[in-house]
Amino acid sequence: MNIWDIVDSALLEEEKASQAERGQKDHWWPSEALGCRRRSYYDWILPKGSGRPMDLKGLYRTKAGNVLHEWFFQKIAAYYAKQEGVVVEEEVKSLTEIDGLKSPASGRQDVRITFPDGRSIVVIDLKTTFGQNIRSIKQQGWQGLKPHYLGQMICYLAWGNCDEVILAFLGRDDQYRIQFSLTLKDEWLYIDGHKTNYAVSSVVDRWQSVERSIEADQLPERDFMAAIRDGKIVDKFQRQKVEYKSDFQCLWCPHQDRCWGPELEKYETGTNREMYPGSDQQAAC
Repeated sequence: MNIWDIVDSALLEEEKASQAERGQKDHWWPSEALGCRRRSYYDWILPKGSGRPMDLKGLYRTKAGNVLHEWFFQKIAAYYAKQEGVVVEEEVKSLTEIDGLKSPASGRQDVRITFPDGRSIVVIDLKTTFGQNIRSIKQQGWQGLKPHYLGQMICYLAWGNCDEVILAFLGRDDQYRIQFSLTLKDEWLYIDGHKTNYAVSSVVDRWQSVERSIEADQLPERDFMAAIRDGKIVDKFQRQKVEYKSDFQCLWCPHQDRCWGPELEKYETGTNREMYPGSDQQAAC
């Protein structure tokens, strides 16, 4: 008996059932707020289930994260539920029409905590990560937060009926823990009181760009880079002591074959390092 065959099969069946239940895209998701416009374009125009299914590695990563999320939010909800006058809501969903956009934006807050004075804090997301990502955040602090984290939080602050978002990180390998407080002021995003370069308009403008591309039937530019080696998208490769890395948005994208098809064929042998800005081969062209 191979127990991993049992677990692998269960994960694949769960993913298959989840894909079958998912309807055609009809609203914007906070997770794509500052994500790749090309991926959003494909999500809108292609029928459901047309992307590459998640592989076992990705399914295990997702399952591990879901288990930690469930435990984490149970503890948060249980703690605040004991306090007099505090209202704890879990799995709070919303759907908001936004000026300038044809489609509404959805939202789902894992935990929303409302205090007696009406002030609300949303413990919105636990990011479980490891490796270079968590080290970068540890070293840089709030300035190390990537745009895809911030876009999602902007959505909850702008359209989720809350005053503050707490964004928490947990290192899976070293259990490093950190949190940030995010707020909006004059539609600009602040992290721990520091003004960022992102505002509500950063999200709306990005989504408007995709809607215009759909109307014009014109494929948007890519916003992220994939490392290609011998016809496959890989995490990274190294040439002459220089590391060329895929953005995770490309590495885990269900549309990578469609988006990068010509390049995968072109670099069936070798790498695409000349596509990277500042590469030596690009400079020589």
